[in-house]
Amino acid sequence: TTLLGTTALFYGKGADTALYYICPLVGFALMLLLIAAPLRRLGRFTIGDVMTAKLGDERMRLFSGASSIVIALIYLIAQMVGAGTLISALFGLSFTAAVLTVGGLVTVYVAFGGMLAATWGQIVKAVLLVASVAGMSLLVLVQIGGPAALYDRVAELHPLGVRVFDAGGFQMDLFSSLSFALGQSLGILGLPHLLIRFFTVPDEAAARKSVVVAVWIIGGVFALLFAFVGPGAIAFVMGD
Repeated sequence: TTLLGTTALFYGKGADTALYYICPLVGFALMLLLIAAPLRRLGRFTIGDVMTAKLGDERMRLFSGASSIVIALIYLIAQMVGAGTLISALFGLSFTAAVLTVGGLVTVYVAFGGMLAATWGQIVKAVLLVASVAGMSLLVLVQIGGPAALYDRVAELHPLGVRVFDAGGFQMDLFSSLSFALGQSLGILGLPHLLIRFFTVPDEAAARKSVVVAVWIIGGVFALLFAFVGPGAIAFVMGD
């Protein structure tokens, strides 16, 4: 969803998409500073345990569980729509059949494999994502003849012209931009599917290291998407 969504945003709105690339990295940096080590240092086993221990209210377990399910469902729906659309296009299935097939396979995989299986699934997915983005970036540059030729082509084809590289494509005022940036940056600190990962490492040093590695990988992918894949989508798809 990140690969397709951010590329589509650059295709439609231009360089203003940088907000979607930069803010999550800020959020991960804050997570490294404020969350990773302290969460492991408490010696608890779940987010609910942490909230209950810090706030002294058993109702926090219910709140933690409910909010985790709601947030996970929001992410799950977006990912299932993306997966269903891709599988439908690749294998000629109906959208409903594609969604049910993907959902069933993932459910069986995680039910029998648990967190270890989920972790290996994410590792494989990350390797494929990095390799795909790097490969697409290289192919774009080889095909068009370098970054300068790529950006000239983008300015020629896009309705915004050279303004495609300026800020303001989303037409948000200063307050809206700041609100969006804060939401993107601070919201990451409370995402349950990220916080849960801190309970799968042995100690706080490993927790900090995992965030650092994630930031470098995500930052590298975002840089390639912003610099080459997004512009490449305009250069090779727009007008075709």
